Amino acid sequence: MSDSIPRRTPAPGRARKRAIREHAVRAGVAYSEAARQLESVGLRPGETLSRYGRTIYPIGFDPHRQLLVERRERRSFAERLSDSRRAAILPHGRARHLVERFPPSRGRTGSGVGPLYHGEGREELLAMLYIVVVAESPGLLPEVGDLAWIAELGEDTALDTACADIDREARRLLDQEPMALWSRIQRALTIAERSADGQVRQEAVRQTALLSTMM
Repeated sequence: MSDSIPRRTPAPGRARKRAIREHAVRAGVAYSEAARQLESVGLRPGETLSRYGRTIYPIGFDPHRQLLVERRERRSFAERLSDSRRAAILPHGRARHLVERFPPSRGRTGSGVGPLYHGEGREELLAMLYIVVVAESPGLLPEVGDLAWIAELGEDTALDTACADIDREARRLLDQEPMALWSRIQRALTIAERSADGQVRQEAVRQTALLSTMM
């Protein structure tokens, strides 16, 4: 006969309620909203959203990055509006927005996970990727007027939805071998320098000069 004391079995739903409370505190939302977020988008306890949408900040072990993320979640409406207006400007505005939105991170010591969202020139490289998409698949580019209207909502997720196709295509470019990718970037910059869109044309000229220096 064992003398060990049996462990108490957690009451059904207790862990879920605790996770919702923790998420509500971390994300700064009401209990009901925290429950909706956890259930609707499949968040795990401790993960947070960028505002109310689909962008998920995974649990990390970098306290400085976590501080930056939490500080961003406490922005005023005026600050969020300024950020969303910049994020609606393709290519360079959205590139800068994403770099600031996802600060550098690192894995737990000894985990073998290297730096994430890291490295010099991230903003410039992202802008170049968007230029490639604009040059090769102009149909994916959202209407400027639509983006400007959506930006006035001050919500990152609304712009994420509008830019989903062009964002997805830019990510796919990173799966290519570096030399092939650089060749596509060079061809796209040449095309973009003749674009009817003044913002795209101006950014292409700037990125061409930068690419020459990098290469």
